[in-house]
Amino acid sequence: MGRTTTPAPVNRPTVIRNLTRAATAYGNTFGWTTAIVRDGLVLLLTGDRVGVAMPAALAHDVAAELRRRDSRGPTLALPGREPHWVFLADLNGAIPLQDKAPDGVTFVSSPRVLALPPTSMMDGPVRWAVPPDPCRRWLPTFDAVLCGIASATGSIRDA
Repeated sequence: MGRTTTPAPVNRPTVIRNLTRAATAYGNTFGWTTAIVRDGLVLLLTGDRVGVAMPAALAHDVAAELRRRDSRGPTLALPGREPHWVFLADLNGAIPLQDKAPDGVTFVSSPRVLALPPTSMMDGPVRWAVPPDPCRRWLPTFDAVLCGIASATGSIRDA
């Protein structure tokens, strides 16, 4: 006979306190604008800050290529039926055109938001695939991330 379990009760004040601490740390350390929404913490994609999202299976090779090029930056791992990674980047004047993206790659920009750790979603916790580094506060440029994708997959489309 199958065994069923019920989730442990959530202590909402503790969750909010942990989210508030994380929001303060992200703001103080990296200058990120965050907000607590329901029981989660989100990064507001403002100014030139964008995300480049792709399936985790593809993202492993891209992350390795960015590390090889010394262009690594904070990368979120989002849970789900098809887990995705989101590479944070700085547009630095570039214009992201979704129709130029390789298959499976999505550009996420203002006014959208991205869930940040320690947020838990229905399919599991949001985590850092590549955590932000206080010694490397800058984000890689959008173009650097695109070059990493092109090198890892050979599939960037001509402009």
